[in-house]
Amino acid sequence: MQYSDTPGIWTREQVEAWKPIVNAVHAKGGVFFCQIWHVGRVSNSGAFLTYTFLT
Repeated sequence: MQYSDTPGIWTREQVEAWKPIVNAVHAKGGVFFCQIWHVGRVSNSGAFLTYTFLT
């Protein structure tokens, strides 16, 4: 399950989408790695059934 506006690396489509970004970072001598990301309370599927954003 993926939440809105969160990056992922578990589908082929996501991996392919990351490749140009990772390659650009490597081309400049940078290091790219995945970091564990806890989405907080939203990770509890029962906590929020709908999302409302105030602008």
